[in-house]
Amino acid sequence: MSSPAMNDVIVFTHIPKTSGVSLWRELINPNFRPEEIYEYGRLPEFIRDMRKPYRFVGGHVPFGLHRFTHRSVQYITFLRDPIDRAISFYYFVQQDGDRPETRNPLCTYAESVSLKEFYENKRFQNYQTRFLSGFLSTKFYPIFSTALLKPYVLRTALNNLHHHYACFGILEERDKSLALFREKFQWQELAAVPPMKKTRNRPQVADIDPDTLATLKAAHDLDLQLYDQAVNLFAEDYERHCSR
Repeated sequence: MSSPAMNDVIVFTHIPKTSGVSLWRELINPNFRPEEIYEYGRLPEFIRDMRKPYRFVGGHVPFGLHRFTHRSVQYITFLRDPIDRAISFYYFVQQDGDRPETRNPLCTYAESVSLKEFYENKRFQNYQTRFLSGFLSTKFYPIFSTALLKPYVLRTALNNLHHHYACFGILEERDKSLALFREKFQWQELAAVPPMKKTRNRPQVADIDPDTLATLKAAHDLDLQLYDQAVNLFAEDYERHCSR
């Protein structure tokens, strides 16, 4: 993985339901002034605002923002067990369906289909690999996820993780991940914040019926391969920087 420089812009690839909000609250807010933080919304606005003096960019945006700014960029991200993330995401988009002001755009669809049917839709498959592979993979995967394209998407995601990410965390190794971020970037403060609300009414992986579980594994075949390699890479990075 690449080494961070003090004057780089840090771009957080926030994959939905991978503990990104917790990272933001505990590490980002205490270590950056408000004017140094840029919350990504849409690409045209980012291009328009790229001369602003921000030092941190975060949002649900795939890898690739460095192509749209003249500044040097270092990426960070968080990854999560793919099946656990998939279950959490499906139930998360439903949980505020009774409140119009917080209603997730996917809520109506998620309420109309089962967990199995939701992930039979290619739009929601292999989210983590697609985000790390980049804009085009994220956008076009549901249309062109053929046997020829899928290995390319995985290979690109792994290459980016190895060569463009200064640091990444694993949700299942949360404490070690926060320690690694602090060590890599010399972030001294860790805010004490109340725990995030858990997704309501979601089953655990062990509670999923075998047929649905098989569908989830097939729908996240790339994510499972990515995650297995990422866990090993994370362990090596943590050992190198934090086990002294």
